[in-house]
Amino acid sequence: MSDQPNLSPRESARASNRLASPRVEGGQPLHLLVRRAAAEGIDPYSLFSGPSHIAYARASEDLKRWWADNPRTTLAEHPERITGTRSEAADAARKSRTDRDNRL
Repeated sequence: MSDQPNLSPRESARASNRLASPRVEGGQPLHLLVRRAAAEGIDPYSLFSGPSHIAYARASEDLKRWWADNPRTTLAEHPERITGTRSEAADAARKSRTDRDNRL
């Protein structure tokens, strides 16, 4: 029997994001939020679980550069990443990300 609690996909994705928070060279935590979002008391880890258009609006330039090399995983993509089984929802999320990136 596993010591891991039985987490929902959303809880599993949230735990995974907190463990893998972006770091710069030397292991220092990356600055995640723009000043306005930090001043509003926004939880930096909400950038990894909320809608991408809100996340990109609140993300620091450092985090946006990190996401360019380490794409932001959506809730639809997380189970696919864990199981290795492709899903239509994850394919749609990737297409949406590609469409957004092509607009920028």
